[in-house]
Amino acid sequence: MSGIYEITVQEARGFVAVAADLDRLAVVMGCSSLGSGLSPYYLSGQSAVAGVGYGDAADVLTTIIEQPQENGTARKFPAAIYRTPITTQGAYGTIDVSGVVGTVVASFHAATKPYGTYEPYLRCVNGGLIGTDGITFVWSLDNGRNASNVTGLGTATSFTIPNSNVQFDFAPASADLTALNTLLNEEKTDYEAHRVLTSGSVHGGADSTNAITAANASNTATRIALANDLRAKIEAHRILTAGGVHGAADTTNVITAPVATDDATALMLALDIKAKYNAHRVLTSGSVHGAADSTNAVTTAAPSAGAFVAGDIVRGRTLAPVPSTSDVDAGFLALKNASIDFSLLVCDFPVDATMFAHITSGLNTLLAAGKRVAALCRTRIPDFEASETETAWGTSVISNYPSSVSDSRIVARASYLLTRDAMTSRLYRRADIAQFAADVVRIGRADFPDAPADRKMAGASIVDASGTDLGHDEGPRGAFTGLSNDALGNRFSCAMRLPDFARREDVYCTVPWVMYAADERIRNLPTRRIANAMERTAVTAGNAGLGGRLFYTPATSAPGSLPRLTAASRAALHAVIYSALKRDFSSDIQNADAAGLDTGLVQVNPVITVTGGNLVKVAVTLAPLVFGYLLSLDLTLAVQQ
Repeated sequence: MSGIYEITVQEARGFVAVAADLDRLAVVMGCSSLGSGLSPYYLSGQSAVAGVGYGDAADVLTTIIEQPQENGTARKFPAAIYRTPITTQGAYGTIDVSGVVGTVVASFHAATKPYGTYEPYLRCVNGGLIGTDGITFVWSLDNGRNASNVTGLGTATSFTIPNSNVQFDFAPASADLTALNTLLNEEKTDYEAHRVLTSGSVHGGADSTNAITAANASNTATRIALANDLRAKIEAHRILTAGGVHGAADTTNVITAPVATDDATALMLALDIKAKYNAHRVLTSGSVHGAADSTNAVTTAAPSAGAFVAGDIVRGRTLAPVPSTSDVDAGFLALKNASIDFSLLVCDFPVDATMFAHITSGLNTLLAAGKRVAALCRTRIPDFEASETETAWGTSVISNYPSSVSDSRIVARASYLLTRDAMTSRLYRRADIAQFAADVVRIGRADFPDAPADRKMAGASIVDASGTDLGHDEGPRGAFTGLSNDALGNRFSCAMRLPDFARREDVYCTVPWVMYAADERIRNLPTRRIANAMERTAVTAGNAGLGGRLFYTPATSAPGSLPRLTAASRAALHAVIYSALKRDFSSDIQNADAAGLDTGLVQVNPVITVTGGNLVKVAVTLAPLVFGYLLSLDLTLAVQQ
């Protein structure tokens, strides 16, 4: 036996939070936009956003804190977040421009990584040319279900939706880009001829300094390079008086278009260059030129900058950033070493069988520090970009979680639907882990979240406004079911609609299974929460006696003789733990009054282990009898005549 004090609590295989506040303390783990690391506990969603930024995990955090409910009344609960590093950046799906009538080419800016799982959407209110003030639109991150106020694009050629890092780029059409190549290449040719033109006294000397070095325009990169080279060289040329090139600087025809960064800005710059260069080459007032250059005029027609037409709609999807398994491992280690305590860990990233093993090892890491935690995790949602069907998704999820994938401390949530964000009221099509976790925090440790005996899931809908199913329904109206049927070996927690006219589209949760092994009796979340809480209480009560004296009867030389606690010491140790459990759990278990030392709630083994001369180890078993939960009623209608 080592020389450190310890209490080992053993769960009788299949039997089942400290003070109630600890039962409701949750930490979210996932990616957010403002770095990584452990946050403090927040009691304000607004403060949490200011501290940790944006993204799916931040949305889970604020939902737990703010506790949005249908009736508008909610008690807030503190919560914290461990922000993991981002190993896989957020990404864009395919942009949908089928609703665009205008000539603009809209695209996602791949280098700007989105913060979360969104359905970005733009709808043009007032049309116009890109780069010209006057275009207005509304935007949304939930496919237009909650649109912004009317917003002006101004002269910009891109738009980033606030607090999401989702960027749309707007470019000319393909034919206009071909015309832009022609325009830029002619501007290069005509300017090159103009800068060295001395015949007819156009220049007093050739400009041998400001030669164009960029290649002809043929694609985006060469268009940007040539436009910017023309801008720099023409700007230098128009004010050049050294060597008698100009009699005076041209201070009138300043190129004001900004440096090009994409096709749209290259086009705007090329148009400005054409106008300013054509004005410069014929400028003779003020002795700028000795004569007008009537030869090297840019005559290529101006291409269109791309136009939005009122009613044009652009939409798409984004994927949230995710951590790696090593990022998650590091998070558990940080939580183990942190001074905070909590009872619930909410993992907001897709958990497959591989990640599940890391969640299990992470919970063991926490347990080594005396932190008994239940983890609320989620599976992936369907691959909407690949048009994955609900059946294909469900089948894939089941195959990824065979019976060998088990840990009764983990809830695996296999659910997606329209879920309302606590801070913005947007209706995201996502996994519903945010509201599920918020409701687990809200209810008592012995209760089922979002059961009919509790309340429907707030802000959740499986159907959209048109009545189309956009989520998974484990109820009888679902297209694919069985994920929450443990008789089939499937132990997922899901959303469902009831076959009840009074609750037709209300969303409830199925039994909150944990991922139990076949020989375990802890099979649902309330039982797990009670077990964890009782273990914490028993450890706290028992710790007070560590290092104290116990009376025992040493073993003799007789065969089968073992060291045993005296009756008085056994009863004293039992009383300390039993009284604490009876006090704190009388409303959570059925046998709080069972005080027997051998068959009651707390069972103290009289046989002990003695090492190091007189160091005693006592085995204590906690054997609570949890309440049953009403799952079904068999009703018989007997019409009397």
